Amino acid sequence: MTTNTNNPLTAEATKFFLTLAADSGNWNGTPLLDITKEEQKGYLTACKKHGLLATERDEDNARCYWVFASDKGRELAKQLGVDWLE
Repeated sequence: MTTNTNNPLTAEATKFFLTLAADSGNWNGTPLLDITKEEQKGYLTACKKHGLLATERDEDNARCYWVFASDKGRELAKQLGVDWLE
């Protein structure tokens, strides 16, 4: 993994973000995240606050969210060595 001074996330949030980026290829660029509201308050919220990700609740499962990377998020993933599938 490449260190990037433009990365606004903590090490733990970066790991979470990169896990989603790596999984994007399995979901045509929009990974499905199964997460509780309590879990959302951590790393996912940090990614959203920094404009890296957006989410949309899955219609069939209230715990699941589709995750969309912004241009800024795809660029950060690339800088960190992972391509976020578009």
